[in-house]
Amino acid sequence: MKKYLSIMLMMAFSMSAVFISCSDDNSGKGGDGDGDGDTSYSELTPEQQKGKINDEVRGVVGKLQDLNNSSALELLSSFDLLLGIAAPEMDVESSEDALIFSDFYGVYTWNAANEEWTKTPSSNKLVFNLPATRNGNTNNGSIEVIYEKSGASYEDVELPKKVGVVLKTGTIVVGEISMSADNIANINNDKAPSKTEFVYKLDNYALSFTANKGNNNTSAFSLKKGNETIFSATANLTANVDDLFNKGPEDVIKNGNFEFLLTADLALKGAIDFKKLNDAYDNIDAIYENLPYTENNERLRAEAEAKAWNEFTKIYLVSRKDGNKKIADMKRVVIAETYWGYTYYEMEDVLVFGDESEIAMSTYFGSGFNTLINEWENFIKDFDKYVNEDGWLSNVNFEKDDEILVEKNLWVQLDNYYYSTGDIVYVSIRSYAGLASIKLFKDWQLYRNLNIPAPNDYGMYELTIPGLSDGSYMLEVIDQWGDGEMIQFFVGDWW
Repeated sequence: MKKYLSIMLMMAFSMSAVFISCSDDNSGKGGDGDGDGDTSYSELTPEQQKGKINDEVRGVVGKLQDLNNSSALELLSSFDLLLGIAAPEMDVESSEDALIFSDFYGVYTWNAANEEWTKTPSSNKLVFNLPATRNGNTNNGSIEVIYEKSGASYEDVELPKKVGVVLKTGTIVVGEISMSADNIANINNDKAPSKTEFVYKLDNYALSFTANKGNNNTSAFSLKKGNETIFSATANLTANVDDLFNKGPEDVIKNGNFEFLLTADLALKGAIDFKKLNDAYDNIDAIYENLPYTENNERLRAEAEAKAWNEFTKIYLVSRKDGNKKIADMKRVVIAETYWGYTYYEMEDVLVFGDESEIAMSTYFGSGFNTLINEWENFIKDFDKYVNEDGWLSNVNFEKDDEILVEKNLWVQLDNYYYSTGDIVYVSIRSYAGLASIKLFKDWQLYRNLNIPAPNDYGMYELTIPGLSDGSYMLEVIDQWGDGEMIQFFVGDWW
């Protein structure tokens, strides 16, 4: 299954290497034009604009509130929780030359009594039956994976034309997820699919992304609640996307224009000439890389990079309700920072308003938005009951070359696994849900219930276990969501 995920991610990346590159009707040549057409500035002052932005974004947060009562997210959270208790055994012994999706077919039903998945063979579907809520006692939810063949394979793995997931609570469809690609067999020739589409429907919300390959590569993104668009983006990118298989984006992408609708009123628009910008950066590197490191040379280099950025990048914020008038342009300036007696030069993004006043973005958005920040933080806090920052399936480690691609909700690490008699054992624990219990077992018998320490400023729980006698130990950590971790270590030379 890991290869299927990798292939779909490659499809997405190949079509959206620079996601926000989109079209601006007034400047179809990318960074060669201003990207702003005849747009004039709004007559509102910077402080008045701040109040307007604050109100607009607060409105978006309000439109997202129903996600905190999502049946689809509750079902996915239940699935995630059960995977942490026991993962379904999906051993495949395919007789085919290529691994095919039908090898994974089966109906997997959660057995709460035995805390395991029971498999019923199937020749045409992959379904998981489970409680629709995390505290449910009946298997009234289902997750079905839909698969459509493309007729091609890649590195001994069958390529899908479309992969989808249907989420149900009872007989009601509460969510649908689909990923599709036209002409996916092109991957075998280092070419991107001609069209890629991702659609995520959760209850009344729909998140979608489409990308089309061509002379002018186009893409579109949107998040809707019912028929109302919360935010969206459209894109136009000049590049031979197929070259991304063998080259870096800086060698492939020429230019692009974009419009990102942040709210019903606010839109971020602009144009970037990637080719000229990268050429300018290369020239700057060639000039300064062999010069001695001095404060003056560092300042001159930073100023040259800021000048190049401002010349080949045009980005600005507009008000759609105010006749698409500009709120502010964005540009980069050089600032000096002194640390430990040394002065460093770096670029900072600033907003340039119609009255020609310039305000650093960090300063402008650093005050006056307290209510918005509090509302957003409360929304995220409520959302934590479903997800964590690592995303869904966080109880499963996808590993490649020993690199963990998706971490767990609960993470436990010892400073060592072998100790001398009387050594202090140091334990570091990270938990997004908070800890419920910490138990220490010796020779497979409960040895001690340990006190849960308070988390430090970095959200880590630091624990010390002193003075242990010789033996084999097992540390069990359980969090508030029921996820658990057990780590074995040894004390003394008993082995």
